[in-house]
Amino acid sequence: MPPKLFDEILERISQVISRQDTKIRSAPTPGLKLALTDAFGYREQLLVNLLCVSVQ
Repeated sequence: MPPKLFDEILERISQVISRQDTKIRSAPTPGLKLALTDAFGYREQLLVNLLCVSVQ
């Protein structure tokens, strides 16, 4: 995924996927969550579900 697209998606969804740290562990950052989503091949599903974008 190009860095510009990554940053745009992250800006749009970071509020939705953010979590707070607990006493037991630190929450993963929104950027890490998005990077893992992209790495495991769920990019199209992410775009369709969260951004309401048609993937062709």
